[in-house]
Amino acid sequence: MKDGLRLLKLDTYLENLINMYTDVAKNTKLFEIKAPDAFLPNPSEQDYESGFIRRYFVRKANDKNGFIYEVSKDTSVQYQKIPFWKTSSIKWRLDGTKDEVAESNKKAIAFVSQDFPKLPLYLPNLTQFYK
Repeated sequence: MKDGLRLLKLDTYLENLINMYTDVAKNTKLFEIKAPDAFLPNPSEQDYESGFIRRYFVRKANDKNGFIYEVSKDTSVQYQKIPFWKTSSIKWRLDGTKDEVAESNKKAIAFVSQDFPKLPLYLPNLTQFYK
């Protein structure tokens, strides 16, 4: 009787797996991974007055060393809701001495580099947008 019960449980388990696979196969649009649109910030005079801008980044959640996309704030908010993507942002300094700006931006990058280890390669110009 025990063997019959085990076979019944195995049959039920396999049937459930087949049903799950069939559901996924019917709804592949749910699992499409659309790459975000690239974005390059354009600091305004108000940004320069405040001395900083916020820069937003996304990457595939399962590829820590994968391609990094810089995105708009709105796109970042959208991708935060998708479990296939990891998002982050940094406070990018715009003013001060050139050395201060570079050092501040280097620290901002280092702060998120554990989750985005390739970010220093994406942002090699630490004084980008400096005035």
